[in-house]
Amino acid sequence: QASTKPHTTPSCSVMLISGKTCMVTLSSVVVQLCSQELLTEWARKSLHWPQAAWKSR
Repeated sequence: QASTKPHTTPSCSVMLISGKTCMVTLSSVVVQLCSQELLTEWARKSLHWPQAAWKSR
């Protein structure tokens, strides 16, 4: 017998929840990558500063 029941809501809510968690994890990964890039860039600049100061003297 073919069931005439509509799509079960639990599975739909699970999909929504998994989608939300996926988005959250993606955003957190992006933030981590961006922060790492900024940190490395800042470290490079801070490393270059003393050299520039020494060269100017």
